[in-house]
Amino acid sequence: MRVRRNTGIPSLVLAVLLLVPLASVPVFGEDNGCQGGDRVAPVTAFGHPRTTFSREPAATEADLQRLFVQYEDDVRKVLALAKWGGDPDHLFAAVLAGGATEVSLPPGTEFEWMAFRKGGKPACVENVIWKGAAPFPAWSIVIESGGYNYTLTVPKTCLNLSSTRGAKRMVPPPTCDLAAFFDAESDVITVRGSTDGAEISVTSVSEPNKAGDPAMLENTGENVWTYKPTDDGRYSFTANARHESGSQNTECSASVDVERTKPKFQCSATVDPETGVVTIDTSGSQGDVAMGGITLPDGAVGDAAGLTVTARSFDTAESLPLRPGDYTYTFAGVARLHGVEDAGSCSATVTRKSRGGAWVLRFFGAAADASGDSIMTGPVREDPNDLLSPFVSTKRMIGDGTGFGLGIERLINDRFGIELDAVFIDLDGNRIVDRGEDWVMSNPGVGFDAISLGLNVHLTPAKKYDIFVGPFVSHVSYSDSAFNATEPGFGSETGIGAKLGADFYFGWQSPWALATSIRYLAASAGDDDNEFDIDPLIATVGLGFRF
Repeated sequence: MRVRRNTGIPSLVLAVLLLVPLASVPVFGEDNGCQGGDRVAPVTAFGHPRTTFSREPAATEADLQRLFVQYEDDVRKVLALAKWGGDPDHLFAAVLAGGATEVSLPPGTEFEWMAFRKGGKPACVENVIWKGAAPFPAWSIVIESGGYNYTLTVPKTCLNLSSTRGAKRMVPPPTCDLAAFFDAESDVITVRGSTDGAEISVTSVSEPNKAGDPAMLENTGENVWTYKPTDDGRYSFTANARHESGSQNTECSASVDVERTKPKFQCSATVDPETGVVTIDTSGSQGDVAMGGITLPDGAVGDAAGLTVTARSFDTAESLPLRPGDYTYTFAGVARLHGVEDAGSCSATVTRKSRGGAWVLRFFGAAADASGDSIMTGPVREDPNDLLSPFVSTKRMIGDGTGFGLGIERLINDRFGIELDAVFIDLDGNRIVDRGEDWVMSNPGVGFDAISLGLNVHLTPAKKYDIFVGPFVSHVSYSDSAFNATEPGFGSETGIGAKLGADFYFGWQSPWALATSIRYLAASAGDDDNEFDIDPLIATVGLGFRF
């Protein structure tokens, strides 16, 4: 580097001063700063062996990076002497990151300071101007540091780092733009930011009537965030944009109004009259629907386990009162949407019908337990016309038997009915004939036929088990020709009795039932002089049908 100062000293003397070592009087630099002050030092050439910072040129960017590493300590020394306001680390980072660009500086270019060597040591001189005949090639490095942009240059022929005049400029604040949008379908607020700085981030969130939590922001892209709203109203977001150095910050904000579809719970209940199953329809609701409970007709809480999302139904068979009538079931639920709830209910009326029809037809098998009474006749002549015939005695007994029967009842109302039925039973008979010298026993059967008419009083008319009691009167006849070969015959009798019955219906509206009864009939057999009691206790089991 050749420097010429306009000091009034003849140029020959100045040239001599520039060419000899200035060991005792520093001309271009000292440890406490750059030399020169207000005087302008003209430079006409670079690369002088005694003043060049590096004897190797920085012809390529790779050369520049290598030389910066090689002479790092000297470069930092020069920056300290020049009282450079930036951070040397930022300069080295920019160079090593490939931040240098090629420039051509024309004659007349002024520098605030320029590095060189004095006695082999790093030094710098202030107020330098390029007075060469032509532009010189150089590397230009722009660094942001400490809130300023600095432009430093390095001639390619040497490493004489310099700062051009006006190369320090305050870094303008970064731009900060923020926008917020609400998507009702996804129920999400999207926040988008942009800046010409190094980064932008959302620092605060304001929800309706309360502060939000920035930690709830989810980053979904470069400078894009999403936020889940809780309530309707205005949401505000504040962002901070920063330069990489952190020297300048800019705040910006954006707001968006959230007005979402309100949840609505709407339900209707329909009843299947055949099964008693209630189906709940919530298709008119808005939001996520959940059924909350069931109130039974007696005010108790029902089991809502069956009220699922896919099949909202409830079987009333176990909880429907058995007495005929109309019974109300209430179904409560809630719709949830965007953190808001709407509760409601709907009701269904289930009718408990009578079992239908005024007639009950019963078919049954019967088993009789007779009293076991007996009658003895004789002794009489076996042949009344033969005085020589032997005397005989006859003992007759009637025992148990089985048979069948049927009946029909006309219901006057839920409590009373008139029943006509018939029972046909074969009773066991025992006949013992004693001739004195021998005896003969036989077992002829006795046909027991009873046709009865009675009043039934129904104690549980609206339950699955219909219990009834009542009196009846019966006309009883016997079939006993074998039983009464020589003894007085059996005639027809009229008896009275009482009955306890129960029809167990197969469903609360089923017409079919298991028909059972037990009855007692006071009836006798024989003639007026030879009568004995039968008094059967008759049990029946069969089927009943109401129509």
